[in-house]
Amino acid sequence: MRLFNRVLATIISIAFIVGSAVGILYLIGLLANSPALTRLVGGIAGSLTRMSTPQIQGTLIGILLLSLVILVLEVRPWRARFVTVRDDKQGRTQVFKSDIERYLMRRIAQKGAITPETLDIISHGNRFDVATNVAASTTADRQAVRSQVEYDIKQNLKTIGLDDDLEYISTRISQTKRVA
Repeated sequence: MRLFNRVLATIISIAFIVGSAVGILYLIGLLANSPALTRLVGGIAGSLTRMSTPQIQGTLIGILLLSLVILVLEVRPWRARFVTVRDDKQGRTQVFKSDIERYLMRRIAQKGAITPETLDIISHGNRFDVATNVAASTTADRQAVRSQVEYDIKQNLKTIGLDDDLEYISTRISQTKRVA
């Protein structure tokens, strides 16, 4: 899908650039009073003849800015979707970040006193951070909950071979009153 978006954006950007070039040529013909240029472009851009020079310039600037925005959005790097589990002479093994996030959420949820709200993995090349938000009882010790969550995350990452790549765990705790 991403490849299709890039190809489509490239085609649209090229169309915008060609349209802008045709408009600029017509504008130069108008400003230079060159009937040869206006006749050449007149057949292609007949609707521009009813517009004033400032309207044409505004339209061309708008098209140029739109094409540049599309180009910048397509060229920028995207958020990594995979975490590399192993990379050696046997090959590279990668796991979807969303699968690891779901796995960790389920494992943390197995603890009765802690309810995971969100869990995100933030990649930094081959290393990553884990940011999590959990809800705990108002009677629970916040530091103990934080230590337990971080320990659970580390142990569960160890079982799938990702504990060496973990850089940092950020845990935010919201305390909720439990009703039995």
